[in-house]
Order: sequence, then structure tokens, then C-alpha cells
Amino acid sequence: MTTMKKTSNAAPHSLAACLDAAQSDADRFFGDGPVRIWRPAFNWRPWVAGAVFAAARPLACAAAIETIRLLEEGLMKNAQVMGDYMRNALLDLQKKHKSMGDVRGLGLLLAVEFVLDRKTKVPAKAMANDIMMRCFELGLMTLTCGVSGIRLCPPLIVDKATIDQAMAIFDRVITEMEKKHLK
Repeated sequence: MTTMKKTSNAAPHSLAACLDAAQSDADRFFGDGPVRIWRPAFNWRPWVAGAVFAAARPLACAAAIETIRLLEEGLMKNAQVMGDYMRNALLDLQKKHKSMGDVRGLGLLLAVEFVLDRKTKVPAKAMANDIMMRCFELGLMTLTCGVSGIRLCPPLIVDKATIDQAMAIFDRVITEMEKKHLK
């Protein structure tokens, strides 16, 4: 099994790089603490550890272990519940805003496709870029995706109040940008 940054919440890390040579580093950093470095069943050469991204950094290994613990304790359930809540909020906004062509995604990784016209589905690329920038100015971080999409991907620990605040900003910005981009 291999995984990278997502396991350690973006800390430079690669589970495939947790090799024998890294165990001594982990022991030095953690003593007899919770970190045990995975040892592959086959013999790795020392150069392989350097060839794998972010080989076995102790802090990243600790972050990965904590992430796995949180996942095992039900954090994914929150992602499902809050993801459904946010999706429904976006679907409500879609009824109000004619530029929102599609709402899609799963859990807390959702996206909205912006269009100039829902019937023709002409992408609203400039509008999507302006929405992203204006949201950022107002404190909501989004990412563009595809031709004219906006990704919303809050942290797994997000709550309803934070989603409501984000949706209020998103609604405000879409209203501003529809006045600017749609005729």
C-alpha cells in the first residue's frame, strides 16, 4: 500500500517511504512512543528511500498516525453528514442562481459548474475565476476546476455554522458576479 500527503494532512509524507533506515530516525525522535515504521517484506536498497517523496519524516508519520486514529473514531461520519448538508445548501442556491449549471461531488468534496445559460450550457469561465477571487477576498477559499467549475472542500471537522457562513458568502458572491457577467 502506498499513500502520500493526504494521510498526514498535507505534511510531506509517503507511507511507502517508511523503511528500515527511517526506524532509527523515528526512535530517536519519539523514543518508545507510538510511531512504528512499516518494514517491507522485501529488501530495499538505501537509494530507494531517497527516491520516494518525503521519505519517512517523523513529524509527518506522527500526523499520519493521528489522522488514521481520527478516521477510526468517526470523522468520516461527520464528512458524510456535513457533506449532505452542504450539498443541500448548494442545491438550494442553485434554485436561486441561474448561473449554477450543476452541483456534484461526494461527501465534503463538492463542485459547482457555472454556465452563462443553463439551456446551452456555455461555460462561464471568467465568472468562475471572478467568483473564486471574490470569495477569497471575503474569507472563503475555493478552487477552480475544469473549465468553469468551483470546488468546495472544507476540512473533515467542519460544522453546520461554518457551512452556513460559507454558503452566505458564496450566495453573496454569485449574486454580485451574475450582475457583472450575465445579461
